[in-house]
Amino acid sequence: MGPAIGQSLPVAVTLAVALLAGAGTDDAAGTPLWAALGTIVLGMLLLLVAARQWSGRPRAGVEPPAARWMAAIDGFTPVRTAGLAVLLGAVNPRASRRRSSSTSVRGSGPRPR
Repeated sequence: MGPAIGQSLPVAVTLAVALLAGAGTDDAAGTPLWAALGTIVLGMLLLLVAARQWSGRPRAGVEPPAARWMAAIDGFTPVRTAGLAVLLGAVNPRASRRRSSSTSVRGSGPRPR
């Protein structure tokens, strides 16, 4: 299981079960048995996935293998490296969010005299 699937699949399954469990309940009746059992089974499955990921991590002192895209960067020429730097600098959402919030805060409100 890839890292993206391994991290997003449990969240998606939890949300789906929560929505399905909440859809069939009546306030006076309480939680139905199938929803309670489903929650227990889901919890056990998530614990198994977590244990599998934890046991598959690299041991102490062992270098984990680099991702393919990171290994490809090692062979970049200086021109391609500069292009990648411009691309990453232009699409960095955290930096653009910081810039937009700082300009809006600085430009709003009364000016001190």
